[in-house]
Amino acid sequence: MKNLYMLFVVPAILSVQSAFASQHSQHDDIPSDIAESLVSTALKVCHSENKTGVVAVVDNGGNLVALQRDDNVGPHNTLAAQKKAYTALSTKSDTRELVSPP
Repeated sequence: MKNLYMLFVVPAILSVQSAFASQHSQHDDIPSDIAESLVSTALKVCHSENKTGVVAVVDNGGNLVALQRDDNVGPHNTLAAQKKAYTALSTKSDTRELVSPP
């Protein structure tokens, strides 16, 4: 369990959305291709540290846009990732602030 990294990319989503605001000025949700890219990048970071993980990306309404989990990661971690991403969005917090110390 200590090798499990749960990364949630809500703060990154917000910055990506502002970067694409000119292209998507009438649509506040993150495009699925950007969400998938964030998921892929976050999991690559996990793997570079020999960790497994779950990554959830939510839109401005807290709706799940993308989610991926590594093999051997339990379903309860998937739900936790979704809830943590939503909490980070609703409290406007960096998800790192929601991680308990190791």
